[in-house]
This record gives sequence, structure tokens and C-alpha cells, in this order.
Amino acid sequence: MRFIPALPASADGLKAFSFTYVQYDPTDPLGKPLALTALFPIFIMVSYATLIAARRDVYLASVCLGQLLGEAFNLGLKRIVKEPRPTTFLGGDYGMPSSHAQFMAYFATFSVLHLHLRTSYKNPIWKHVLSLGTVLIAGLVAFSRVYLHYHTATQVLAGIQIGTILGLVWYLFSTRILLPFLVDTCKILEHPLCVQFCIRDTSDVGDLSLCEYEGIRKWEQECALRDRSLAGTGVGKSVLESAMKKKM
Repeated sequence: MRFIPALPASADGLKAFSFTYVQYDPTDPLGKPLALTALFPIFIMVSYATLIAARRDVYLASVCLGQLLGEAFNLGLKRIVKEPRPTTFLGGDYGMPSSHAQFMAYFATFSVLHLHLRTSYKNPIWKHVLSLGTVLIAGLVAFSRVYLHYHTATQVLAGIQIGTILGLVWYLFSTRILLPFLVDTCKILEHPLCVQFCIRDTSDVGDLSLCEYEGIRKWEQECALRDRSLAGTGVGKSVLESAMKKKM
């Protein structure tokens, strides 16, 4: 096929996709576990895409937008600062600031702010448990970048600082300006397309899991009461038969 390039004779001249390509010392017992932490940003981006598609939530979409803008900002800073990495054969490109550290710092900052300012779990300890877990994971990713010699400590600390600031600024901007403007002023959720695709805003829902659980339980109870009220009348059977005929 003409649109398929010719088979290369060797790996010379080819470039690996560095975002998922991590090298480590196989003799080091911590090498592989820490190398796997480099995949956390990918897991988070996949989670963003999955949850946005499943929940169709503008609040979550705004969080993801801030994450992407942060990555673009990081790429621009690297091109401006042009500080090399500790080695020439790990990571390639420039290293100041660390994109992994910045990514995780943004995610951890936004998550902690959301947990403590916008959630209302029945047991408040979950806020602290989830916040601590998120911060520990972010710290582990940042540590792995220095341990595996992909960044200097200064580059990682710079990434953490920038990510933390971006997470704080974007949280305040999205919750106090962006979402109120889109949802309350522009009323985008009332647009026919948003209604058609069930777009919603869950930024003010204290416990989303409990809210969904209670909503489904209420719906199930209403269905059960309706079915019992129609028992013996033949109404439910006739409705089912008419629906089957339409499908046929």
C-alpha cells in the first residue's frame, strides 16, 4: 500500500514516545515500581476521558481543561528555559520544569481543594484519607523522576510549585468565574444539545456517590410500586406487547 512507509532498516533515526517509555536499572528492586509510577498521568487522563464520556459533567470537563492548559504551559516553559536533563540519554528534550511533577501537583491540589471545600461525606475521615492518598501518589511520582535520573531535584521542585499554583488558580477560576458564567449566566445546560446529551454540573453535589445511589434506589422503589399497582390488571402486559410489536 502506497500510504504505508517503507520498513526501516534499523532503529537509527526512530524516536520513542517518551511519555510512556521509561528506562530503569533492572538490578534495582525499586527501579520497576518507580518506573510504573510514570504511568499515573496517563491513567488519570484516561480516567478523565472515561468519566467525562460517562457522566457528561461540565465540572469534570473544566478540571481536565485546566490539566491540559497546564501541560501546554509546561511545554512552553521548557522551550523558553531550555535547561537540559541530568543525562542526555534519558527523556530527551528539556527538563525544566518536570511535566510529571507539575501534572501530579495540579491534580493533587485540585483534588484536595475539592474534597475539603465541596464534598460532604457522612464520615469526614474519607476527605483526609483520599487527600493523603492523592498527595502521597503525587509525591511518589515526583520522587521517581529524580530517582530514575530523568530530572534534577530542582526541576522536580519547580514542577511541583508550578503545578500547585496552577491547581489553586484554576480551582478558584473554574468554581467562581467559569462555571457560574457558563451555567448560571449563559445557562448552557438548558441548551437543547445539552439537554439531549444529559450534560450536567455536579460541582455543588456534596456526595455524588450517595446522591446517585439514593436517586437510583428511589427510582427502583417507584418502579416496584408501579408494577405492584398494575399487577392483575393486564396493563403492564399490554404495554409490553405493544412495545415488542413496534420493535418487530
